[in-house]
Amino acid sequence: MKHVPNRGMRQLVTNREAFKNHNKTVYAEDRGSIYVVYSYGSHFPMYVYDNERREWYGNEDKYSSTTSRHQSHARPDATVAAYVPTSVLRDIVDYGGYAEFCAHRCRGWDRID
Repeated sequence: MKHVPNRGMRQLVTNREAFKNHNKTVYAEDRGSIYVVYSYGSHFPMYVYDNERREWYGNEDKYSSTTSRHQSHARPDATVAAYVPTSVLRDIVDYGGYAEFCAHRCRGWDRID
């Protein structure tokens, strides 16, 4: 896995490559159907790319000044289809993509915990 400085994250995110930043507070992983960029662990996904829909989704929530810097440095050089709350972005990750998330929500199912 590549280790990069914060300022080097944007290109790797845009190319959807797995990486960790130098102090290991930001990391990204390819999960097959989705690509996810996290700040300080899986509880705070910052960006998700859905391979089926070919769309980016971003986290609209602010957590700390450091996480806001992470969000800025890791923002993909592409259009983000929607910015959603952390809970929704976590659901998209948990269900493996936006379509699966919508299907579960339409059926009235609750979050995966």
